[in-house]
Amino acid sequence: MPPNSVNVVLLDARNSCGFKDVFERKQDYPYKPSTLNLLSEKTALFLLDYFHELFKNREKSQLHKKNRYKLATLGEIVDPKCLPTGYSAGIPPSPDSCDHCKKKLSDGEVLICGHGYHFECYQIMEYSCHHYEEYYKRRIYSNVNSFLK
Repeated sequence: MPPNSVNVVLLDARNSCGFKDVFERKQDYPYKPSTLNLLSEKTALFLLDYFHELFKNREKSQLHKKNRYKLATLGEIVDPKCLPTGYSAGIPPSPDSCDHCKKKLSDGEVLICGHGYHFECYQIMEYSCHHYEEYYKRRIYSNVNSFLK
């Protein structure tokens, strides 16, 4: 590509009305301060109500049927594919206990897969979730075997 070809494209783009309209046209902001305040208050009330429902329904979500979970707050039955990966693993995450020692999880970490561990337990497990790892190893093994067949 010649070194001046970029300049040609930029010059053509600057002369194009469509390009100018997209990047140079200034529009008036559609919301007035009073409308923004009202929208902020409505949003705050919605979020407070929603998080109150989440708090009220904590630990009420449960396994509904084989490989399905009922989410209490939403009132929906969902496939584990819609949830963190830990719910598809052999052992679903415990809501309030360590997934290693099974004691109450008061000082620890909940991983992205949904499993939670005390810091000491996580260190013992060499900083990895074995349930999560096993799930992926089985899936990879299964996919490779199906590919080979």
